[in-house]
Amino acid sequence: MNIVMIIGASRSWKVFAQTMPLLDGGETYTPEADSFFNKVLVIAVALSVMIAVIMVAASGYTILTSGGDAAKLKDAKEQLQNAILGLLLILGAVTIVGIVFNLLGISGVF
Repeated sequence: MNIVMIIGASRSWKVFAQTMPLLDGGETYTPEADSFFNKVLVIAVALSVMIAVIMVAASGYTILTSGGDAAKLKDAKEQLQNAILGLLLILGAVTIVGIVFNLLGISGVF
């Protein structure tokens, strides 16, 4: 049994990966590629959510400091709208990928 350590921002998680026999009874398959794909997906989603949250905060700051300038206010509102739309797209994509993988019987993603 292989033990893979994934270190988060404030905790560490242990994931236990087992080798599985192939259907033909031959060699065994270790899900290292699946584990790598899962790590890449989790990191990409986390980074994109962090960027979206930073964009929301930056646009909020611009709205607060616009000083009544209509052009700055309009740009900040567009940036806020785009950041929220991006965040919704990220969450929608994660949901769709989770549903598809669940239907296909692939576990361990997210």
